[in-house]
Amino acid sequence: MELEKIIHKSNNKHLVICGATATGKSELAVRLADKLDCIIINADSMQVYKELPLLTAQPLESAIQHKLYGVISCQDEFSVNIWLNLVKNELQNSTKRVIFVGGSGMYIKALINGISQLPDISQETRNFVYRLSMSGVDLHNMLASVDRPLAERVHKNDIKRIQRGLMVYYETKVPLSQWHIENIGASKRDEFFLINKEVPRDLIYRNCNKRFLDSLYNGVLEEVENAIKVGCSSTASKILGMEEIVAYLENKSTLENSTILAQQKIRNYAKRQLTWFRHQFIYDCIVN
Repeated sequence: MELEKIIHKSNNKHLVICGATATGKSELAVRLADKLDCIIINADSMQVYKELPLLTAQPLESAIQHKLYGVISCQDEFSVNIWLNLVKNELQNSTKRVIFVGGSGMYIKALINGISQLPDISQETRNFVYRLSMSGVDLHNMLASVDRPLAERVHKNDIKRIQRGLMVYYETKVPLSQWHIENIGASKRDEFFLINKEVPRDLIYRNCNKRFLDSLYNGVLEEVENAIKVGCSSTASKILGMEEIVAYLENKSTLENSTILAQQKIRNYAKRQLTWFRHQFIYDCIVN
């Protein structure tokens, strides 16, 4: 769809550009922002870290105002709740129309559908669940006995989410799936014009490979080395490519092998994103 058609059909709503990594979302956002005099707000969970702009492919400086990029230290934990609060502040303090852009599906989902207000879990309940001596299958069966809708969505090997479901149930006697239904909306769906940026998979894979190589040429090794000195939180440590670069810096892998493994991991992530975004939302338009 041409820019003019998006501009016309979006009818002054905030724009949300989502999709897999390396599909050209940021470029599309800049082109639209230039025509609409919008600000761009980051909706990528890893592009918030200021010490790692290359590894997280943060957009280059431009005349367009970009928000929530490189805003916290890699020492800090980050979550969808924190991001949503930052977004609310930006929306309250801005008079301009906004373009959200990113590939973090849960962030997009929280933005347009709201997010559950989950209960605090006592240490006693946490200890009870952690001490359960069961296989993943048995834990999954236990979850199914108290929260079947959640169990149907969670794989039997996803121990962390199974434990979370059990904790919420045994703490509150209300299934986690029910908490998800009774959420507090962050905003209304009709406030947004939702765009899925989708390009052929082989092109995405080539873009992923090239992006990682470009980051190597532009100094990502030094960037990661500096981030390690600062200290990386558990969320920052999950940035794609981080593990492989650290292995190289610690002489546990060659640069060639680390590059191959990082590119493969990034491509696999992009593949999962493609599938996820295709089935999660009803889009106002799809851009190729």
